[in-house]
Amino acid sequence: MSQKMKILAFSAAVILLLALLLGLQALRGENELAVFVTGGAEGYLLPCGCRTSPAGGLSRRVTLIDDARRENPGRRVVPVELSPLFMDRGPAKDVINTAFGDFLKSENYLVSAGPRDLELGNKLKEYYKGEYHLAGMAGYRDDVVVELGGYRYLPFGKKGKLRLLFISETALLGKKLDDPLEVFRKKVREAPQDTYIVLGNLSTMKIQEMVKEKADLLAIVSVWGHMVTTLPQKADDTWVVFLGDRGRRYALLEIGYFDGRWEIWPKCEYIHRSLEGDAKVEERVRETMKKAEEINLSELEKSVVKPAGPSFNGSDHCGGCHAKEYDIWKKTGHGSALATLEIDHQQNNTECLPCHVTGFRGGGYPAMKESLSGVGCESCHGPGEGHPPERHAPAEEAAGACLKCHTKRDSPNFDREMYMKMIDHWSRN
Repeated sequence: MSQKMKILAFSAAVILLLALLLGLQALRGENELAVFVTGGAEGYLLPCGCRTSPAGGLSRRVTLIDDARRENPGRRVVPVELSPLFMDRGPAKDVINTAFGDFLKSENYLVSAGPRDLELGNKLKEYYKGEYHLAGMAGYRDDVVVELGGYRYLPFGKKGKLRLLFISETALLGKKLDDPLEVFRKKVREAPQDTYIVLGNLSTMKIQEMVKEKADLLAIVSVWGHMVTTLPQKADDTWVVFLGDRGRRYALLEIGYFDGRWEIWPKCEYIHRSLEGDAKVEERVRETMKKAEEINLSELEKSVVKPAGPSFNGSDHCGGCHAKEYDIWKKTGHGSALATLEIDHQQNNTECLPCHVTGFRGGGYPAMKESLSGVGCESCHGPGEGHPPERHAPAEEAAGACLKCHTKRDSPNFDREMYMKMIDHWSRN
């Protein structure tokens, strides 16, 4: 063979080898994945109304998801929403919840139901018309399996299976669910070689038990009450994140599978006010909230009634004689109870107001709005007309007076003795 032919043959072999290598590279399976998790939204569509740093909002989520895609164009981003999903009180809840469900569907979220959502029954399918995930519950999907690594269409190359497993436990309120630890153990027995990320409503105790199981458990992301973690925490080899902040925080789990080994880089942050939201989503939210506010205000007008007995004077009137007590009260949570509704844009929600203002539907609020906002003097002492001098105004002593609002749903850790110390204005003056 001539020298020229040898050079041509060598060049052809190199080209074929390069073509083969490029072909194999093109057939490589994806190696990276990002799981974007939000939860506990309870139907809140807008950023909170906090004066310092208004966080959250659906439109900002889209920005964050787009950012995660731009950072690595070849990486899949999987959005996940954890329960409680929907608002369960308020005259406008159907309008708000349907808008929230439509958003989750349009953005291709994996959606996990939980105890409080299950109580909504058939409404769940009305609010969100996609597939719900909850292991151990008939009619719901247990998990989503993602394969990373290896080669597409070829029988060689090591692949790893990652299971996004959705598990919740029964809270103080809610439908009875199977024990989450047993649900987890059953799934691991079925697929012991797979790697897991658990997502749902889980207490610290159940998480501790899961971490001790002999399973390849990369991370657990949970919504449990208002518990939050400012940074991901590591328990043994498992990362743990709590997101109980009404959709104001997100977790991003960046996951890679390289040479048969899993890697994970988690972070947890506020959905911060510095983020510019998606304009189309913002417009849809504005339209929804406008409808909701019209419904709320219509119901609020119907709540204006004449008192059946003595009239309310308002807490400002009481402060004229009881200045020290009034000053102490103003600094308590009772004094700012209406402001907590304003933060979540629910200050006109007639199903929330009875526990955040004074005399609602009894001839009090919304009359004299300023003086009857908050859980004021007359919430416990009764309407002030005739006091003084004709009428004494002792506080209602029975624990039932507190339990009207401090229910298991809204105050799961309510302890009357401890809470009374927090509002004590009778022994500190």
